Amino acid sequence: MTITQAPSPPGLTALSLSAASALLTSVSGGATQAQGSFGVAATYIDPVTAAAADLTPGALVEAVDPGGPAATAGLQVGDIVTSVNGISINASHPLDASGLGLSPGDTAELTVVRGTSTQTIAITVGTPSTVGTPSPAGTAS
Repeated sequence: MTITQAPSPPGLTALSLSAASALLTSVSGGATQAQGSFGVAATYIDPVTAAAADLTPGALVEAVDPGGPAATAGLQVGDIVTSVNGISINASHPLDASGLGLSPGDTAELTVVRGTSTQTIAITVGTPSTVGTPSPAGTAS
């Protein structure tokens, strides 16, 4: 009786956690990417919800880390961030520094609606900290 092993499906490989970690370390040359953060908790407001609430679509700032980058830059609870470096904040691009390709030390320009005025705020990306608890659809960055 001969026992044969079925071939793996093409393109499918399973790795243990330690093997995956070793692979990532070797690919990155041992370097790890630092996570960037704006130091805010925010919830995305889509265009339909924004229209119903007479608001501007974007990321509604719900909490600001008192010593974080957003506080230093002057961001306030209630501000709505509509873009970062010209990239519109939407469901595909939430207010997430790392998700927008920013690392600690990078500088970004945020377009912010505060009340009835729009302004540009320069912010230096920091590292993550615990900032408020965003609602389920929100993001902390």
